[in-house]
Amino acid sequence: MKLILFLFILILILINNAICSLSDEIEDDNDTSTTGYNLRQLADMIYNKHLSFSCAAHGDPCNKTFPCCHGSCRLGFYGRGSGIYHIPICKSI
Repeated sequence: MKLILFLFILILILINNAICSLSDEIEDDNDTSTTGYNLRQLADMIYNKHLSFSCAAHGDPCNKTFPCCHGSCRLGFYGRGSGIYHIPICKSI
């Protein structure tokens, strides 16, 4: 009986740890405090080489850190497939 109780408590602790670590990852991915983009969006943009470090071209993501070269920064859709984001992108006036 003590063994069953011990195993039950151990399983609850493992489930709790898994849920806590998952919520920490989700919280980190949604952090937009420094750039206006969450970490997953920035990693996707850098990996696909769509991020310009001087200014953003037409159709590229933009914000205060990466302003538009021409046009204005307006909310729009960016990405492909399952990685489509509704974020500010450079659009012609």
